[in-house]
Amino acid sequence: MKVGRIMAVMTPEPLESLPGVPSMKDAGFPGVYASTWYAVFGPANMPPAIVEKLNAAVNAFLRNEDAKKKFETLGLRPLGGSSSQLATKMAEDKIQWAKLIKDADIKMNDQK
Repeated sequence: MKVGRIMAVMTPEPLESLPGVPSMKDAGFPGVYASTWYAVFGPANMPPAIVEKLNAAVNAFLRNEDAKKKFETLGLRPLGGSSSQLATKMAEDKIQWAKLIKDADIKMNDQK
């Protein structure tokens, strides 16, 4: 089977695990991106001290060289960050996907 070449990645920045493959922005399509992200969530109204402790532990894990290498072999780029950065990312994604859904006139298929 013939395998084609990767033209670009959908992440905002190129991936270290795919050297020489540009992002969509670098390939001439600014504003075109889609990325998968994972986060750790807790119950609503979790005490801030617990949020900070959990956040510190997750970020420490993501800085671990063995963990970083493992993520990279899976094509993932661990970022880490704060709970406020996550809230900002979630708000940005909501705006991006709501606009796409509206612009493409995507309707939900209500099946019962």
